Amino acid sequence: MNRYLRFGLTVIALVSVLLLSLIIYFAINFDPNAYKPLITELVREKKQRELRLDGDIHLMLFPSLGIELGALALSEHASHVEFASAERVQVSLALLPLLRKKLEVHQIVVTGLNANVIRLEDGRINIADLLAKSEQPEQFKLDIGHVAAQKATLTFRDDASGRRFVFRDVNLEADRLASSPGQTADVVRSKVRSRFRIRESEQAEVDLATALAFDLMLDVDKQYYAVQGLSLESEGQLPGINQFVLNCTGDFSAGIATESAATEFSVSNLAINVAGTTGQNNLDIELHMPRLSLTPGKVTGDKIAVAAKTSGPQGDVTGRLSLSGVDGNISGLRSPAVRVELEAVKDDWTIRARLASPLVSSFSTGQINLPDIEGVVHARGSSLADTGIDTTFGGRVSIDAMSRNAQADITGQFADSNIEAKLAASAFAQPSLNFDVNIDQLDLDRLLPRQREPGENLKKTHSSSASEQWLDLSALESVSVQGSVRVGRLKAANTKSSRVVLEIKSN
Repeated sequence: MNRYLRFGLTVIALVSVLLLSLIIYFAINFDPNAYKPLITELVREKKQRELRLDGDIHLMLFPSLGIELGALALSEHASHVEFASAERVQVSLALLPLLRKKLEVHQIVVTGLNANVIRLEDGRINIADLLAKSEQPEQFKLDIGHVAAQKATLTFRDDASGRRFVFRDVNLEADRLASSPGQTADVVRSKVRSRFRIRESEQAEVDLATALAFDLMLDVDKQYYAVQGLSLESEGQLPGINQFVLNCTGDFSAGIATESAATEFSVSNLAINVAGTTGQNNLDIELHMPRLSLTPGKVTGDKIAVAAKTSGPQGDVTGRLSLSGVDGNISGLRSPAVRVELEAVKDDWTIRARLASPLVSSFSTGQINLPDIEGVVHARGSSLADTGIDTTFGGRVSIDAMSRNAQADITGQFADSNIEAKLAASAFAQPSLNFDVNIDQLDLDRLLPRQREPGENLKKTHSSSASEQWLDLSALESVSVQGSVRVGRLKAANTKSSRVVLEIKSN
């Protein structure tokens, strides 16, 4: 072997042994616990919070350089009240980047975290000081590769509403992803995976086991934030709903206003499915939204579709709602066509209804208007004539969401009858329903089965009893109902009457 090469290898071996010996000596003789007072004083000076280090601090050499902190606790800002505590915190560092004044953290692992996040009555959050960016220039540039939380408990309290939610058994992993071509190093791209349980202290019925995963991109300089590939799964119970299941997927992005760009929020590929059991009924709701974009001057979106179904002993009800695209601005939106389809089935009764109208709404006034309604209703059942009842109707509906009032002017036709109706409903304080219905002529005998004798048309039968049970009006017990029905010519039980007025008023 060349003697120069042999000499070089010998020097490298001696230097390696010397460095290893220094590291071992440093690890044996260095006591990181001696720096506890310095660390707590630094936190007190920089963050005005009290840090309590109850456990020992251990230096780690393998698999990478780092430290392990035992039990610790951190106070609220400028207070001795505890904000968060943890059983153990592990931080591992990369050595060589320190020479370039870059603090590269391989991973941070927090075990047994218990934190309290509070939204104060004035809207401030008790962690705002921890999230604030320091005005002093950073001596080291921080780069974190992996963050994990195990067996964590997070409590969120809203002082304005008095509600309190507890996130238990939180297990979270976040990995920093490599930046895409053209992105600066300041852009953070991470893959986040988390599992936890949600409970609301004031309502024991709220208990949800949840899994959440998404890719996150943060560009603080450009004030751009994006959540891509969101996958949310939640199972448990809510007040009045058992066996609750929620699945949600989609992509979200938000750009906060800067000097060169306006605020923009967008949603794409959003799909939500909700299922559950309420009483003896099963509930299933689906929402699909391919694209929705919001800016201060413009709101645009593709077709939005919602489908809902309830099934149980009282029958099955299926509904579909679709908006064929929306456009407008931040103060209101429009849709050229809103379509609603309903189908209700109980025993041998079937009712189908379709409705379509343009939509005009205003967020500032809370107004929702359907100015040109066109609809059809088909009803079939053993208590009706073989042909059933076919009704067409039109009109307009106006809803005031702020005052929780609704008004409708409807005209319709079925058989040889022409109907005009005015309806007004209020859900504010004491719910109420007022109506005024005018019918030019009404032949009830024509609507009943042909095989019955005229004198038996108004007798109760098993089928009519079943239909009365299906037409459950118990929900109107707490509603103030008042109105009148006027019929120009009425035929019932083979008896003719004219100018019939029926006044209805609840107790």
